[in-house]
Amino acid sequence: MKSLDEEKRKLIDIKEIEKSFQTGDRFTHVLKNISFEVYENEFLVIFGPSGCGKSTILHILMGLEKPDAGIVRFGGVDMWKMNSDDRADVRKRDMGIIYQKQNWVRSLTVVENIAISAQLLGLPKEEAIYKAEEMLKRVGILDKSDYMPTELSAGEQQKMGLARSLVTDPKVIIADEPTGNLDVKSGQEMIDLLKDLTQNGITVIMVTHNPEYLRESDRTIFMLDGELYKEIITKQSDMDSVLKAIQTDLNDFIQGKGKRKQLENDRSFPITKFVENDVPQKNFFQSISYFLKFIFYFLINTFTLAIGFLIGKISVDKMKKFKDRMTKVSFSRENDTHISESINVLDLTEISFQNLTTNKSRTSTTILGVSIGIGIIVFLLSIGYGLENLVINEVTKIQNQNAVEVSSIVGSNVELNDELLDSINQISGIKESFPLINSAAKSSFNGANTDLVVYGVPVGYLEQSQNIWLAGDSLNDSYNEIVINKEYLSILGGSANDILGKTVDLLMINQSVEIKEDSADASKPYKIVGVIDDGNPSVVYMNINEMKNYVPEGYSQLTVIISDRTKLSEIRKQIEVLGFQTSSVMDTVSQVQSLFKNIRLGLVSLGIIAFTIAIIGMVNTLTVSLLERTREIGLLKTIGMKSDEIRTLFLNESMFMGLVGGIGGVILGLILGTLVSIVISIFSFTKGGEFIMINVLPWYMFIILPLVSSIVGYLTGLYPSNRAVKIPPLDAIRYE
Repeated sequence: MKSLDEEKRKLIDIKEIEKSFQTGDRFTHVLKNISFEVYENEFLVIFGPSGCGKSTILHILMGLEKPDAGIVRFGGVDMWKMNSDDRADVRKRDMGIIYQKQNWVRSLTVVENIAISAQLLGLPKEEAIYKAEEMLKRVGILDKSDYMPTELSAGEQQKMGLARSLVTDPKVIIADEPTGNLDVKSGQEMIDLLKDLTQNGITVIMVTHNPEYLRESDRTIFMLDGELYKEIITKQSDMDSVLKAIQTDLNDFIQGKGKRKQLENDRSFPITKFVENDVPQKNFFQSISYFLKFIFYFLINTFTLAIGFLIGKISVDKMKKFKDRMTKVSFSRENDTHISESINVLDLTEISFQNLTTNKSRTSTTILGVSIGIGIIVFLLSIGYGLENLVINEVTKIQNQNAVEVSSIVGSNVELNDELLDSINQISGIKESFPLINSAAKSSFNGANTDLVVYGVPVGYLEQSQNIWLAGDSLNDSYNEIVINKEYLSILGGSANDILGKTVDLLMINQSVEIKEDSADASKPYKIVGVIDDGNPSVVYMNINEMKNYVPEGYSQLTVIISDRTKLSEIRKQIEVLGFQTSSVMDTVSQVQSLFKNIRLGLVSLGIIAFTIAIIGMVNTLTVSLLERTREIGLLKTIGMKSDEIRTLFLNESMFMGLVGGIGGVILGLILGTLVSIVISIFSFTKGGEFIMINVLPWYMFIILPLVSSIVGYLTGLYPSNRAVKIPPLDAIRYE
């Protein structure tokens, strides 16, 4: 062991530390003008009775408890001129910490609990695991690697704590009563392990109230009543006499003699009424930047872990190689001060997800609640979109969506004639046009008379329409042929095929050619060549040139076919400037869409109520999780996890529940909608109908809804994550 007489290098310098606490109206001066140094490679023991301030001085030099006055320099840097994240960097890089009562991340195995300290320094998980196994071997419990920490004995847990403190190759090991919960044999084994560390260049600072351990140290700081009572250099002292004198001092102290003072009501010294919150704060733009980066990292890492999980079902080795490659290309959170590297975000995400498995039933219930909320929204939305599609499909069956109907304005002197027809055809974007002439008529078939409308249409008009051909052919240049519609067929009787080739006598009511109704030429026979389903009342179509024999001047209306539907509005305006009115099936479509938009809003409002209940459940889950893991949070902060990393742990969990719940909700909503479609279709089949898809969801909703659910999960996690960040480490560790 290196002699204390040799030249020593100062590692820690503590000067004039004062610390006081207030509990209600009671004031306690815990540390009074404490000054001492800690040197490299020495075994320093801070000794004294319970309540003398030993642990408080450790917490101050670790950067966990702020002093009222004084300076703490670690490696020449003032610890309390840093913010909490910078002090965390120092702890994770240079300090290994062992407590009397060990705390662990309950979702991680023994080796993973040790490896996390190395991961916080930026080491990939596999490398950190390897180092953790080396440390477990060093302390003699390598065979316990895959156990959970709670399955270890008290002595094994202390050795595990030592292994965790060593895995980062720290400059100093800080041990607060490491033997307090151990039997004599296990306690001595721990002391021997600590002594061996100083032989390897590591400084050890140990707090104890057991005087027998003073023999093992290089130097002892003896504290009484918050003061540095005596400094003892072991190798230069007769320890039997020293221990005897110490026992006398302790007895005097216990009996109220000597150094003991009554300071409880002394208000002359500074009092700490609260723990200063020096967590780095973000402005608005930094918060937005953090949010966007978090979403990106979360989605990438979740996808990576999901793929890794599937690969692991085939080969564990391939999974490790895949994750190792993704870890190297994954982003690490940038450290503002660059004191040390940060944990890889992929590893941090994996730790978050592992924690969700510690209480599978609660996690599953929360995700199910989110799924039901999203599922109801999806179901109602899909029904709204489905009904809208059904109505629009029925509307667009009647007329081409690229067609514009042009007609004269009632009371206007502008008539649709050949000259204006030429002007309209000159408009850019018009593919073709079909002028129509209509007339009321009377028909006679097998002695039965019927009122109907006859349309004179150009050849090709019926082909461009959305009509359904039931039988026969379209019109051609023949003047004595007609096509009838389904409604008129039902009046004539018979099937569509049976009616083909038969003749119908037609008498035009508003014909311009003067023909006496009682003459033989008053009506004219026409041969039926085709039958269509156009959705109109009784209608007959004939060649427009034949119709001009009855109505030779002007046109009743014009059907214009445009080449690009996006120019529909522009073309309609140009036609209307000529003095005509226009209409399109898209007008009806727009009205239907507007109606169903309002219907969907109403339906979604109902779904949001269910989703809100699910969000409340998620908040409750995260809050309970925070309370259960308060000590874990304290541990993670103590070993060097920074504020953004703590925040990320909780946000990963809440966002994962939101994402999985969103995906599950989409699936659930589609299943419910499909079941409704099947039930309705069964009734349709019984009536001779076809399958009716009542639920339809636009493709982008499959992306939007899970993403929205994920973002809601993020927002839901902000409150518990911010609470976790603000909890002082010591308060968290002491939480019961």
